[in-house]
Amino acid sequence: MKFGGASESDTESLRDAPTDRKATSQLQLVQYARKMPGRLASRLLLKMKREGAQGFVGAELVKGMTPPVAVHYLVTIMTSTLGSRLNLRALRELRTLCTVFDLLAQHCPAQAADLVGQRIKALEKATLDGHWASAQHLELLNPEAGGPLDRDEEVFTSREYLLDMKLKNYEGLKRSPKLDQKGDREKGGRKGKEKGKSYTKYTP
Repeated sequence: MKFGGASESDTESLRDAPTDRKATSQLQLVQYARKMPGRLASRLLLKMKREGAQGFVGAELVKGMTPPVAVHYLVTIMTSTLGSRLNLRALRELRTLCTVFDLLAQHCPAQAADLVGQRIKALEKATLDGHWASAQHLELLNPEAGGPLDRDEEVFTSREYLLDMKLKNYEGLKRSPKLDQKGDREKGGRKGKEKGKSYTKYTP
């Protein structure tokens, strides 16, 4: 996938693009995008690169007119700017879009399409279910609350924990019936002895 033919020396701006004076701002934007496909995306990525490189290591090292820096910009700039106003749903959408943006910038449209496709499936299922508990597992991105562990490591540790808990519960159940049976036997034995005890009337 190829973006617009922008260059470092290109100084053309949206306002300089030839448009009908009577056209609205949105119509001018649409006309500009049709005339220069990919130029808006390139300009946005370059802006993300510039702003993300101010005081943050990494973004300035990426070269080219379509630097894949959208996720870097989201993590270093956008999340801190939006702060508490950025809820989990919006953050998830931004992460998905920024990842897709970076994949397209790296000329990986197939991976970007897979990401979008799975997101569509997850949105449909979450809407039908009314929650994200199972729908999130359809996506290709890691859960938002995930840490440095890989998905395989998370599954492994969770499986080990569940197995450990099952073993502990099994051992507990294994011991408690014996105690109960013993107690029942003792209790039953005492009752049996008491029942079988013969009382003789004492006569002086």
